[in-house]
Amino acid sequence: MRGLIGTLATGGSRLGDGNGASLSGQELLECATTLADELVAENVRCAGIRLDNGIEWVCADLACILAGIPAVPVPLFFTQGQVNHLVQATGMDALLGTITGAEMAFASFRPRGREVPWWAGPRLHCPVPTGVAKVSFTSGTTGSPRGVCLPLASQEEIAATLAASTRSLGMKRHLAVLPLAVLLENVAGVYGAFLSGAEVALPPLARLGIRGSSAFDPSALLDVILEWRPDSLILLPQMLKGLVAELKRRSAHINGLKLLSVGGARTAPDLILEARALGLPVYEGYGLTEACSVVSLNLPGADRPGSVGRVLPSRSVRISPIDEIEVFLPDGVHYLGESPAGAGWMPTGDLGQLDRNGYLYVHGRRKQVLVTAFGRKVSPEWVESELLAECALMQAVAVGDDQPALAALVVPAPGACAQDVAHAIERCNGRLPDYARIAAWRTVPPLTVANGMLTPNGRIRRAAVHRQHAGDVAALCRKLQMQSTGANHDVLPEAHPGH
Repeated sequence: MRGLIGTLATGGSRLGDGNGASLSGQELLECATTLADELVAENVRCAGIRLDNGIEWVCADLACILAGIPAVPVPLFFTQGQVNHLVQATGMDALLGTITGAEMAFASFRPRGREVPWWAGPRLHCPVPTGVAKVSFTSGTTGSPRGVCLPLASQEEIAATLAASTRSLGMKRHLAVLPLAVLLENVAGVYGAFLSGAEVALPPLARLGIRGSSAFDPSALLDVILEWRPDSLILLPQMLKGLVAELKRRSAHINGLKLLSVGGARTAPDLILEARALGLPVYEGYGLTEACSVVSLNLPGADRPGSVGRVLPSRSVRISPIDEIEVFLPDGVHYLGESPAGAGWMPTGDLGQLDRNGYLYVHGRRKQVLVTAFGRKVSPEWVESELLAECALMQAVAVGDDQPALAALVVPAPGACAQDVAHAIERCNGRLPDYARIAAWRTVPPLTVANGMLTPNGRIRRAAVHRQHAGDVAALCRKLQMQSTGANHDVLPEAHPGH
């Protein structure tokens, strides 16, 4: 298999940002080589990448590969506390990009660089083992994201598999819509396009209508799609839903699109059918960071509606005796801070089944984790603990699985009024990253052992709460959907959430 560097060196791929900047694969390598030389000269051991989508992000990524330095993508939507966790956990001594919005985490870093701006930091202990090309942090089900150490070969293997699987579609241009710090876009989108010889369009996130981790303007997204006329793009379910609504609102049609992959969270089968009725070639997939993004994918001519696609040839999946999906991970993939254990099977936490033709079906989570429609995994206990730090709240249950944002059932403290609760939730939201904030709430009677809502040791019986308050949960979900399709398309509005 010819790798990324060899493919770019022979030409064929181009990058453009929509603002007049455009580079061939060879020109991109020249830019990356210059930056790599600077990093090597400064003896950088681990580099973070904190940039908007664009040519500079890809250049920084390739520079780390050329220099043999682990790259740590830093999502722009991470809180300062989360960014500081990344710095300390990886021992990164360089940041490629901007410190704006994370000044506290990079207070000791000093400016360096020429072509691509970068910052040099103090020498910390670097726990990233040799052979790791990227440490990818998910948003995390709690406040501290977990890093996954990935070798370059595993990333290239997935990209090459996807390139081979889609070669018959003849795709010439991929539009990068998701933040490049998201492994799915980085590997399946950009790397896959490179190995296919396709052009990559890299408009900035604001132009795509994306703000934070869980808010976007589908009108802006549609404008960019109509301008660039891509052959392929990757969307999250909630983004697809917004795009479908916008196409209907404008009575518009997208021509030339050959593959619209959707993943990151569960996609309603009816949404896929609705999108296809509008002419969108939508195909659902499934993946996880530990498997270098994609595990399975539906494709034209190989499609099973209701499934998340056929398992890729480069991946192996099995179903455990308790119906949990397990993925075989190659040698070199492991969590940061843990010793590499070699190749082996990893439980995903998802329940599912495989049919005789290799199509994978996902039925839900084995343990309670909320997965928003934007693919953000959030531990409800984390959010609830923040809510209960407020004196006005006595009990709280976070909800929002498959929804554009989170909501909560809350039990006010004695004497607390609706305004007290609203202010408490507002303060709590100020401590949480945008994807974990409470966008709507309803008050409910106290949860007790006597009414079956609590276990004897005080833990919430979530299934019982959902059954007892099914009407409240349904009303909250309707409100979240209404907020997500509002005039400003902001799924996390600044206004006080109400009940």
